[in-house]
Amino acid sequence: MEGTAAVGAADPVAVTVFFGANDASLPDWKQVHQHVPLDEYQSNLRAICAYFMEQWPSTKIILITPPPIYEPVRIRRGMEAKPMVWR
Repeated sequence: MEGTAAVGAADPVAVTVFFGANDASLPDWKQVHQHVPLDEYQSNLRAICAYFMEQWPSTKIILITPPPIYEPVRIRRGMEAKPMVWR
């Protein structure tokens, strides 16, 4: 991560980390270029949080995630041959 806290600047009250749909990519042939293995994903999250905790120890870290999904349907739809368009 780049940058550091400005000297003399007040610590932020909170920082937010937003996760999008790409963060939930499956390792199938359609999304293989976006997929990150679970252990690496967890390590990345820990590194992001550790960075903020080091920069601003009193700052709250808010992780904002996509809503939950029903995994069996998601996997089944991901395996379908006919591509789907989501809007």
